[in-house]
Amino acid sequence: MQYVSNTELRHTYPFGASDVTVDFSNALVMRDAFEKVFFQDENCRRIVVAVEQGNTEEISICEDAGMRFVLDVQLRTGEE
Repeated sequence: MQYVSNTELRHTYPFGASDVTVDFSNALVMRDAFEKVFFQDENCRRIVVAVEQGNTEEISICEDAGMRFVLDVQLRTGEE
């Protein structure tokens, strides 16, 4: 878990002070991580899991973990 304010994502969308990123993993591990995030910071309103743009397999795994696809972003480095 890392706060979005401490990542490159901070330049890509208007984030909340308690928005966090969680590393991509399998659905079970991510679900467990999401529970821990909300337990540790009750002010968290958004969890971001970054996956490669267009990677439908990883997006599907994130959805199986309870997430929903919202948008693609481009970092200042040009990576999407």
